[in-house]
Amino acid sequence: MVLQHSPTPARAGRRAALALAVLGVMAGAVGIAAPAQAATPFDVQLASGMPDFGVVKQGTVRTQTFDIINDGDDDVFIDGSQLATLAAPFAASNIMFSPTTRIAHNAIVSFQVTYTAPAAGTVSQKDITLTATDADHTATPLTRVLSFKGTSNATDPAHFAISNSGGGSAVDFGTLTTGDSLKRTVTLTNDGIIPLRFVNSGVSVRDHAGAPVTSVVISNSSFGDLGAVYKPGESATFDIAYVPTESGSLDATVHIVGTQVSADPEPPSVIEDLDLVGAATDPVTTPTPTPTPTPTGGTTGTGGTTGTGGTTGTGGTTGTTGGSGGSNNLSTGELASTGLAAQQPVMLAAAITGLGVVGILFGIAYPRFARRARR
Repeated sequence: MVLQHSPTPARAGRRAALALAVLGVMAGAVGIAAPAQAATPFDVQLASGMPDFGVVKQGTVRTQTFDIINDGDDDVFIDGSQLATLAAPFAASNIMFSPTTRIAHNAIVSFQVTYTAPAAGTVSQKDITLTATDADHTATPLTRVLSFKGTSNATDPAHFAISNSGGGSAVDFGTLTTGDSLKRTVTLTNDGIIPLRFVNSGVSVRDHAGAPVTSVVISNSSFGDLGAVYKPGESATFDIAYVPTESGSLDATVHIVGTQVSADPEPPSVIEDLDLVGAATDPVTTPTPTPTPTPTGGTTGTGGTTGTGGTTGTGGTTGTTGGSGGSNNLSTGELASTGLAAQQPVMLAAAITGLGVVGILFGIAYPRFARRARR
């Protein structure tokens, strides 16, 4: 009897590995290989361009370029004749292929579509179909439907309107006196469809040369230094004051920046300008009135009435010059200028003297007359 020993586990493992190696070599010898990935012989895709133009301000014209790529293995023909049927507000142009244009593998053909936004609130949609056929094999044609869309809005999607408490498109401060001030309130209304963020640092005042204007002060904003977000339909406010310190005209601009709130890591800004006009003048200084002097010459003139001679009477003329301050002196001065006031005492004395002489003569003659009468 012959005894056989069972192989150890290590020895059995080596034998199994050797067997697998032999099988691998044999498989390679007979050409056994993994099946190749199946290729796509026939396919076309839209490579670039967005058929949905989104929200566009009314009257705005937007144009996009669309690329079609043949990403199959076979050459193809693409029939884009329906592009010519696009109607307003869309229009196709610059179609770089025809139904007989042979388009090779990975080749690209293109065309353009223009959207002219109609009246605000209009939603437009036009569908067209591109048909591709295999240039080398009989196969079922491929169709690709492109749906062109657009929505018109009264403003750009990101936009804000500006108004001020003084009315008008510009802030008119009128004419102020230096040292005075006048304040207006400015309102920013988000009339787009995208939320906007305002911050104090986004509001500045400069003249047309770009220099800061120190006579205009911004204050009391509703958004502050940290900023605030305003949804469509909401409004932000701030005060603006003109505080001139010297005479001259104000011709400046308030530069206002709003930032779109979106998923874009670098969202574009919305910028609007508000004109400022006004003027300043220096205060008018009213001179201190000169006191009216009290007339004194009239009294001296009155003294002229005491004169009895012509020379003294002439003194009454002096009363005319100084007596303009009083009505009594003026009357005396007028008479003195004619010479009557100075002649009155002389005439009175002459009359009295004449009467006296007459009385004396009468006294002498009357006794004589009486004696003759008795005889």
